[in-house]
Amino acid sequence: MFYRIAGSVFLGVFFVTLSLFSIDLDYNSALEIAYQNNADILQLEKDFRIAKFELDYGFANMFYPSIKASGSYTYQGSSDNGSIRTVKQEDGIVELTNYTYSDSYSLSVSLNKTLFDGFQNYNTFRTKKVNYTLSERKLYDKKKEIKLNLLSSFFKVLLLQSNIETLKLSMELSSNQILEALQKFNLRQATQIDVNKAKLSYQQSYLKLLEAQHNYEKEKLNLSSLLGLTNGEDINIKNKFYDIESCIKLGEGDLNPEKIINSSLSNDITYFTYECNIENERLNGKTLEWSRFPSISAGINYAYSYERDRNTLDLKSWQGSWSIGLNASLPLDALLPNSSIDSQISVSKENLKKYLLQKEAYEKSLQNTVRSYFLDFKYNKELLENQKMNLQIAGENFNLAKKQKELGRIKEIDFITSEIAYLQAKNDYESAYYDYYMVLAKIERMIE
Repeated sequence: MFYRIAGSVFLGVFFVTLSLFSIDLDYNSALEIAYQNNADILQLEKDFRIAKFELDYGFANMFYPSIKASGSYTYQGSSDNGSIRTVKQEDGIVELTNYTYSDSYSLSVSLNKTLFDGFQNYNTFRTKKVNYTLSERKLYDKKKEIKLNLLSSFFKVLLLQSNIETLKLSMELSSNQILEALQKFNLRQATQIDVNKAKLSYQQSYLKLLEAQHNYEKEKLNLSSLLGLTNGEDINIKNKFYDIESCIKLGEGDLNPEKIINSSLSNDITYFTYECNIENERLNGKTLEWSRFPSISAGINYAYSYERDRNTLDLKSWQGSWSIGLNASLPLDALLPNSSIDSQISVSKENLKKYLLQKEAYEKSLQNTVRSYFLDFKYNKELLENQKMNLQIAGENFNLAKKQKELGRIKEIDFITSEIAYLQAKNDYESAYYDYYMVLAKIERMIE
């Protein structure tokens, strides 16, 4: 009786979860919330927009000229204590008080364009285009990462919920098993060994239940973190555990090792980052090489001005002037041996070698990762098939035990043992089912 009461109290108290709010979510809704609340995605979206602005600037800088407009106004006056001066006019000489002033206006517009700069602007534009593509891929890869992590946590919660329910029932059965063993022991129909076995089964169920509840609470916290929920909301998952299969598009028939490896190389963000670093360094090297050549620029300037002549009192008419210039400059120091340009080119070449080595090493590592996933898939597939068979056998034994019990051919303790074995087989099958589809999800992420 002690174990029955203890089990009831434990199950009634231990599994109370305190929460302020309850949220009903299916997997697709949870995924949208995770995207919206993830700080990394928000930052990567900003980086992507910045990269787009920089790309537009690089394009404009490559084709558009520099246009500047300027204007000025000058006023100057003076007085010589009322002295008289003479001013010649067409109709004679005019005497004026020596108070003079002059003013002038001017406007100018200039247009300048670099015609050749060693392809610096062009290579800068190409670099910004590479960085733009990289920022776009980083954003997409982060979403893939969140999708995989959410899938893992979302259905892990459902798996642990199912395990807890199974273990709760198993614990109750173990408590009944102890009572049955004690009754048989008092009637001298069982030994102390049988009683101890029943107690041990109860303790094992208790420990498994304790571990499952601990893992369940931790996984709920992890799921809340992935969703960006911080107010202690209790998440009510609307999906069923076996819905995990419908969330994964990749099937067993799509698992071609060579195709998966090639596709993973095309889609892996780290590998793509190495490729971008290599391309940018090559562009940098080309820019440095071409910087030895002269840069050529052209400009057009147009100015318009007038000035009041203080000596004649006449206004000079508006006067316009324009000019066209062509400018060429050559960095002579770049032509000297062991110049700074030579040093920069050497550094660029070494960086390029470094990136190529890193890319090659990572490519091998990525291929091994794919092969490792295939080994995991093979193992989990065989494990799932065996656990499915074990569940079928345990289910058949349990059904037979029911019939035998109805006919009075087996003892209660044997029936309880059969039911506990069936529940354990159910737990093992669901765990294998989860692991099998999570391996598929990891492979799918590599080729998306």
